[in-house]
Amino acid sequence: MIIMFLFSIKLVFVLSTVELQDKEKFKGQSMLIECLEEIPLSYSSKNKEPFLEAVDRLDSVELVLVTVTRGAPSYQFYYFQKTEAVDGETAYLTLSKDFHNNTPYKSALFLKYKLKKHFFYRASCFREKLDASEQLKGVLKKE
Repeated sequence: MIIMFLFSIKLVFVLSTVELQDKEKFKGQSMLIECLEEIPLSYSSKNKEPFLEAVDRLDSVELVLVTVTRGAPSYQFYYFQKTEAVDGETAYLTLSKDFHNNTPYKSALFLKYKLKKHFFYRASCFREKLDASEQLKGVLKKE
């Protein structure tokens, strides 16, 4: 009976650790939860409408893209831009500096988007949280 009890404690601890790892893809990610922007990014034509609706909603809203890799997570500032393509309307990312200089096509980016590795945040909220947290400053690296 005692052996079973100890096994249960270890099992609960392991499950709790796994749950925490699933929740945070990088240290401090939970501090940014209120800044998170859910963007249904997909390059298939059948899922294009929800994505384009999100792009419309975020028109002229600066975003931060955090990319989680094996090294330190990194971030970069972007805007979504719409354009016409052969198969209809589409959108791409452009660097904030190029957006403000009215040269959005110089840095058009189409991601190999992975839900578990790429996270979009509203830039104003992200900056506020980053400035207030030494932990985030130590973890996140600007590209």
